[in-house]
Amino acid sequence: MNEIDQQKQNTVVQKYFQILFHVLSMHVDEKLLSWISQVAASALESSLLKYSAKEYFFRSALCHLCVDSLNAQHAVQRYEEQYPAFSDSREAKLVKVL
Repeated sequence: MNEIDQQKQNTVVQKYFQILFHVLSMHVDEKLLSWISQVAASALESSLLKYSAKEYFFRSALCHLCVDSLNAQHAVQRYEEQYPAFSDSREAKLVKVL
């Protein structure tokens, strides 16, 4: 994938996240939470999106907190397995404290 395609993909993913967070602010749904986790994980596959993955995982974890803390704990554990650098981030530490 060339750089222009990756930039377009990055823009599309960012727009998806904006829409998702708007929808999630009105209603938390398990399907949406699953989808947002998948989009965050797919960011790791792109060299440009990889740098945004930490933010996507963090936002996803916050959405999981809307369901309950146990749900968020499981989500953070999955994210740490998928992206080990996430476990040392300030964002992961904040979600764990919450």
